[in-house]
Amino acid sequence: MNIINGKQFIVCQLNSIDEITQAFLELKDSQFDRTIYEEGVFNAFIKKIAQFANTYVIIHKKNKDKETNSSYKNEIIGLISFYANDEEKKHAFITMIVVKNIWQKHGFGEKLIEIAKSNSLKKGMETLGLWVHKENNNGIHFYKKQGFIIFEQKESQYKMIKYLPPPPQTYNNPFLFLLFRPLF
Repeated sequence: MNIINGKQFIVCQLNSIDEITQAFLELKDSQFDRTIYEEGVFNAFIKKIAQFANTYVIIHKKNKDKETNSSYKNEIIGLISFYANDEEKKHAFITMIVVKNIWQKHGFGEKLIEIAKSNSLKKGMETLGLWVHKENNNGIHFYKKQGFIIFEQKESQYKMIKYLPPPPQTYNNPFLFLLFRPLF
């Protein structure tokens, strides 16, 4: 359980089509691009996500009301879906990241990016990329703060990438170890 700004949060990985569908629908109003919800697109998108992607949510864990002893419904406040399976190019790809509007600028987007980054590194990926609409100035600014750079552009979108640090290396030569060891 994590505590941010005095509130309790948990991070969960979603695996089933039903869980992923529910999370996407709960976050629909906070998404910049809602074209995935068009008829015929959504079900195929969710099926592909469930089959090939890693999907994580951040949930606001609400406590019981002490006066009425009633429970509050936990709230999904953010989601990230990403692919980390391109072993040839060693490139991970974020297909969706969204944080509810009222929870933005509280560190949850950074937490979701960190989840994708750490999982991608564990799978041997060297870069993490995503597409962002050119009009999404808040998104572009956020991704740049997270270390992403504009790598490519299409008519209405930028492809942004972040280079992931290489995994720690072992050194056979003890002098190289002394030169390149962490300082703390």
